[in-house]
Amino acid sequence: MCIRDRPETNRQKKRSNERSLNQEERKQTQRETKKDGKKNSPHQCKRILCTCSTTNQFTTSAKKASTAMVRLLSAVVVAAIATRGGAETHNSTCGLSKVVPPGCEHADLGSCGNACCVVNVTGIRAANSTVVYDTLVSYLKSGGEDGSFTYVTGPDSSGNNPEDDLREYGIAWDYILQGTHTTYPGKYRDTIDLAIYKGEVDDDGTGEEDQPKSAASNKAAGDESFTIRAFNIANIHGALGDHGQSYKSLDYLVEGAFGGSSKLTRVFGCGLSS
Repeated sequence: MCIRDRPETNRQKKRSNERSLNQEERKQTQRETKKDGKKNSPHQCKRILCTCSTTNQFTTSAKKASTAMVRLLSAVVVAAIATRGGAETHNSTCGLSKVVPPGCEHADLGSCGNACCVVNVTGIRAANSTVVYDTLVSYLKSGGEDGSFTYVTGPDSSGNNPEDDLREYGIAWDYILQGTHTTYPGKYRDTIDLAIYKGEVDDDGTGEEDQPKSAASNKAAGDESFTIRAFNIANIHGALGDHGQSYKSLDYLVEGAFGGSSKLTRVFGCGLSS
């Protein structure tokens, strides 16, 4: 036996051992890989992804359904408002259709330079003039049924701010106040002036007699009644005609505030001179 063969044999044994060790390590690695693969197999990952995707799709679908419901409800509300607007909400405005609505028959044409209307409102009974005043102010502040009215108060640009209450002066007129009416959809704003005095006017229906009776004569008759002088004029320049809006605004205001027992008598404008 050659001496040099022994180291060779040892080298072979070493290699054989290394191969065995490497094979064992590979087997161990394969076993661990299989074990990990069971925990996180590609199929399981797909299922997880599928579950997540399904959850996201469900959440997205729920959000879309909720959004659609909100839009549907909004559309219903808008449609209801639009329908009400055509039939009720803006029924204090004239000129919205070819058919002349009730109260819009008295179209004026430039009676005050611009279209205007002056009426006496009678048939108003109350405990005192303050009740009449408060009723008018409350209605104007509320905006009326269609939100088209406002109550005007406070100082102007120069600081002028006269009081509404005139009772301290001992005259027939107890209160004076101002409001506005805004049309739809043109947003034309008219000024409304109102004055409340004791008693009723001597009016034969022609609109020519417009002075109040004395308060004493009404008290003697035991009649607690009041009259409102009401005036409406178009604010915008060049408003020669009004489609009957000046009278309509006053009529709508009075009926809304006092009901149908009151009576409007045209005094000036309101189509009388047209």
